[in-house]
This record gives sequence, C-alpha cells and structure tokens, in this order.
Amino acid sequence: MTHMYPTPSGGGAGDFPTNNPGREAVAAEKVTDALRHYPFLEKLLESDEEVVEQFQAACQNTCRNLDGILKHPSDPQTTAMGQAALASYGQSLKLFAELLEIKYQKLAEQSGQK
Repeated sequence: MTHMYPTPSGGGAGDFPTNNPGREAVAAEKVTDALRHYPFLEKLLESDEEVVEQFQAACQNTCRNLDGILKHPSDPQTTAMGQAALASYGQSLKLFAELLEIKYQKLAEQSGQK
C-alpha cells in the first residue's frame, strides 16, 4: 500500500552528537532550528484533504496497534515504551487537529476578505 502523504526526511541517528564537547554549539543550533522548522508537517498542512485524512488514518491505525500490544503486556520496559508512544501519538494527533483548525480559520478569513 502506498501512502500519498509526505515522508519525513533526515532525523537519523547521530544528528545531535551528545558526547563531543567541541560540537555542542553546533548541536544546540541544530536543535533550535529543528524547533522552528518542520518540513514534513509543513508539507502535510499544505496538502489536500485526502492526503491529510490518509495521514490521520495511518496514525490512528498505529494507535490501535499500540493499544492492542498494551492489552497483552510483555516486559515492563516494552510496556513503558508502548505507553509513551501511544501518549505521544495521541498528543500529536491533538496538536495536528489544532493546527488544521487554525489553517481552516485563516483560509476562511482570507476568503471573507476577498
């Protein structure tokens, strides 16, 4: 199954070195830049409704899968990681819905001004 929503880029291991004092400033700058720029999210918010719905459905499916895994607990570390992932997905979906609402409000304002 192919997804039409944009795919994230970058974000691999080693992007933010932690044990190299000579690179602390560079790492801090990367973190600051990362907090201000979200190319995946920006592309997704610019996408049409069908793409947004596909992305939301994929996230909701992942949440259901995580929930199913948590109903059959294994070791405590896996359970804790699953709970953290589920909470993160839930919060991300909530924030994404808020961003969509802001987008739609701005679009309505722009169309009302014309």
